[in-house]
Formats: sequence, C-alpha cells, structure tokens
Amino acid sequence: VEDLGKITAMPKARELAARFDEVFVEFDESVKPKPGDRFSVYNAEGKVSNKISDRQGFRYTITGQLEVKEKVGKVWKMKVLEVSDLVERGNRITVYTPKIEKISQTFTNRRIEAAILASYNDGPGIQSFGSVVYLDRGRADGVELGNIFETFSFVDQSNGKKISSEPAYKTGELTVITL
Repeated sequence: VEDLGKITAMPKARELAARFDEVFVEFDESVKPKPGDRFSVYNAEGKVSNKISDRQGFRYTITGQLEVKEKVGKVWKMKVLEVSDLVERGNRITVYTPKIEKISQTFTNRRIEAAILASYNDGPGIQSFGSVVYLDRGRADGVELGNIFETFSFVDQSNGKKISSEPAYKTGELTVITL
C-alpha cells in the first residue's frame, strides 16, 4: 500500500467520520493534491500468517473514499464520499481505490494453490456467502481479478480429526475481488 498521508483533524467533535463529513489531511511532501482529486482511507491491520502457508503478509483494509476540496494552511480539507468501515483521526491515506461495482468471474488453466491467511472479520473460522478472506498468493503468482478458487478441507467436521493429509472434500468457492 502506498502511504500518502493521514487524517489529522475533523471539524466536528466526534471521533468517527460519516459520509459527506469533512476531514483534514496532512499529505507527505511528495504528494501534490489538487481540488477534485480522490484518495482512499485505509487501516493497516498488521501481519497475517497461517501455519499451513509458506508465506506471510500484511493486511490492509480500505475504509473510505475522500475528495480534495481546498488547502487550509498546511492541511487539506477533504469531503468524505463513502464509508465502508470506521474512518477516524490518524487513519492513513493511499491512492484512490474505488469500490468494486462488478467482477466477472474468470478461470485459468494455471494451477495456483493458496492458503487462507485470515478473514475480514476475524470471528469463528466459518465463512459464508459474502465473507471476505485473505489468501497467501497474489499477482506475482499469476492470480488475476475475478479468478475462482475452490476451497477444500481434510478435517472431519464432527470430531475435528484429519481424514487425510490431502484435501478430502470441497467446501466452497472464492472469487478474487482485489489484489
């Protein structure tokens, strides 16, 4: 994630920003914003790993979209266009990453195996339709937006014991929504 700055203030006396609120952003010196430019707010949620994976990574979540209004002293006044999670003082700013409107599912002839490292809501290990998970493979491995992954398990759900050392049955499908 390209880090460009952070939310430093809000004109209202609350901690969270809502759609159409204004926030003030301090950009890094290398960034030259102009009125109308859009940026995204993100949360850095730390390192993720899983014992069944040979990789680890960092989890980032886009939580909102901002539009530059004007410069006020050393900061920029920005309008909150969208909020998909908590947007608060101290959140970091990155390049504009628009909300995904539609993804066309695609299949590939390449065999790409991946492990689920974490889920968006780190609750119980059970995922359902609409859940968001993070895989340990990405663009450098040949993964593309819209790719379909089948998920498998090798554990007996009634007693938690391994059925085999190889995947024993299909549990679902995943569609890649971002890389």
